[in-house]
Amino acid sequence: MSSCLFGEIVEPTTRALVNEDIDFPPYVEVPQEWEGNTEVPKEVDTLIFLETDNLNKIFSSCIIHDNKPVCKLKNGGIKIFNVGDDKYIVTFFEEKQFNTGQIVEALSDWIFIAENIYTITTDSICKYQNFDLVDHPSSVIRIISNSSTRNTLEYVQLEPPNLVTGLGSSVLTYCIHMKMRKCTLFIAYMDISPLDFLNSGAILSLLKKLKIKVRNSHIQDNNVLASNLYI
Repeated sequence: MSSCLFGEIVEPTTRALVNEDIDFPPYVEVPQEWEGNTEVPKEVDTLIFLETDNLNKIFSSCIIHDNKPVCKLKNGGIKIFNVGDDKYIVTFFEEKQFNTGQIVEALSDWIFIAENIYTITTDSICKYQNFDLVDHPSSVIRIISNSSTRNTLEYVQLEPPNLVTGLGSSVLTYCIHMKMRKCTLFIAYMDISPLDFLNSGAILSLLKKLKIKVRNSHIQDNNVLASNLYI
């Protein structure tokens, strides 16, 4: 009996063991359910994509407050906000009836017309792989970019073997494939504790560098109230 490593993918030695008669359901195109003004502006200076719950909480607390979205894709988890000066922010809450590739295609007109594209995502600081990181910061921001202006942002490039998935990586991949040198992806590795000024400060600083107006630095995290700890 031959031995193999844990997790090793072993291909069958003969085609007789391959089942090619699996019945997959036919693809049914899902119509896009847009709401609001779906006309793309003639000028978009900056288009920023935000995903993950932490970023949406920061965005809601510190930037938009009660502002209403320009438009939204109801069955795609997408909302587009105008934050002034021809700058727009796209928030992504969850995958509903579309995958991230389909969402990028639905927003392709916005992507093509935008002068600068930034995508921001987050992950746990525990997942950040860097042997040179001696201390334990509350947040670390790394960058992947194909933009010609990336050197002005003063962020360290994301090192292997770290990976990025989600809508942000799909947007960057789309820009690379379409040969549009204007997209920069930021990933913020954050402490998993409830949001406060310490672990969200790096995100707020990044938004200010992107010339997004931050109205306040107070983060409202309702998860603290849902805990069983009473003081």
